Amino acid sequence: MLAPKRSSPSNTRARTMRAKGAFAASMIYWHLLLTIPYYNTIVVNVIPKLIYLHRSPWTVLPPGIHDSDLDEIRDRFATNAVRRELFTCLVDAAAGLRLAGCKKIYLGGSYVTDKPKPRDFDICWDPNGIDPKRLDPVLLDFRNGRAAQKSKFRGEFFPSSLHCEDVGKTFLEFFQQDRFTGKRKGILVIPLDRDPCLLRGKVHDLQQ
Repeated sequence: MLAPKRSSPSNTRARTMRAKGAFAASMIYWHLLLTIPYYNTIVVNVIPKLIYLHRSPWTVLPPGIHDSDLDEIRDRFATNAVRRELFTCLVDAAAGLRLAGCKKIYLGGSYVTDKPKPRDFDICWDPNGIDPKRLDPVLLDFRNGRAAQKSKFRGEFFPSSLHCEDVGKTFLEFFQQDRFTGKRKGILVIPLDRDPCLLRGKVHDLQQ
């Protein structure tokens, strides 16, 4: 009977090295598999659930500035004919602000509550990077209770850093105060330079 053939030390070392190499390659593969998608993940914003404030007629966003985009706002708040019409005006205004160099806007007011038929929406826009020559002049017309703004866009617009003299706060801060109770409430921030709805180009150029 033949004795089993023994491997030489050099062959054993070679097999060990191959096994270690295969293990290392496997670890690299799993590392790439788990980390590469992290950098390519599409961020999905989720508008938080509305909350009840005592003595406020409508539920509101919880305190804070919550990331969102126009698609999500449409799905969440453009729920009837009145709200859909307001949303169309909101998109038009956002497109014009983006063309003027605005990087982000903040959405507040009754549009982001559960009020069935809000009359308008309230916008704070970030003035940083704005080209005054491309900014629609109506967005700086605050006469007659912003009548010109409401006529064109069905909403009211304020630079976020502008101070509201009545309350001694910036409009960005004022937007986060419930008008009925004085308590804090939330608003939405929309980054215009990377908003999917605007990037698809499905809004008309307001400068035409």
